[in-house]
Amino acid sequence: MRIMLNRSKSGGISRVTNNQHKIMGILAYINYEERLIWKIIQRNYHLNII
Repeated sequence: MRIMLNRSKSGGISRVTNNQHKIMGILAYINYEERLIWKIIQRNYHLNII
């Protein structure tokens, strides 16, 4: 019984950390994409001015 409880506890903890890693990864990816898009927009803007 104790082994089962420990397993479920560790499983719950690992699940939470996995979700946090996923969320952080998604946020980092969105941030990266936004920066890329912004760089492209700025480059096009400068080209249009020149």
